[in-house]
Amino acid sequence: KKNPDYPVQHRYVIKEILENRGDVCGIGNVSGKNNTKSYDTPREWFEDRCKEVATIINDFVDDNGQPIPFIFRLWHEWEDSWMWWGKKYVSAEDYKRFFILTEQTIMKYAPNAQILWAYCSDRYWNTEEKYLERFPGNEYVDIIGFDDYLIGLSEENFHAAVDRATIVSRIARERNMVSALFETSNNK
Repeated sequence: KKNPDYPVQHRYVIKEILENRGDVCGIGNVSGKNNTKSYDTPREWFEDRCKEVATIINDFVDDNGQPIPFIFRLWHEWEDSWMWWGKKYVSAEDYKRFFILTEQTIMKYAPNAQILWAYCSDRYWNTEEKYLERFPGNEYVDIIGFDDYLIGLSEENFHAAVDRATIVSRIARERNMVSALFETSNNK
């Protein structure tokens, strides 16, 4: 049976993916074939989406056929509730497991890819503990950073962004990683 109410029906779809349970989930182009079908489980849907992404990644090659390095910012702004991977729907432990599963599944289908994996929050934290709450581990992340669209709105927002950047930079140095400000704007 198909249910057009996705994601409402699968509000906790990451848990379903991680536990390989749940019922029919979405429709899609099955592994690059020109037909569509309903997926029996969210895990089947997820696996096929990762294959689809890996197909694109496998095409990232230079004129000599060598993989082109790029940054892949997985499941960003995780503390926001409007994301289906956000804190409203996913525990910190399940987020970490999902991040790792996503990376491993993509690499299974794109084993030669030259990917720098990025961990990225939004701006809704102000301590190292809060920032690292969903961090999947050094072996799964190359770049850490955050998004912040309020930087230019006030002196207070600017200083808060600098404080967050200082925390992220310190963590990056300690873990031999790169730090980044991924998304921003100046709304002045």
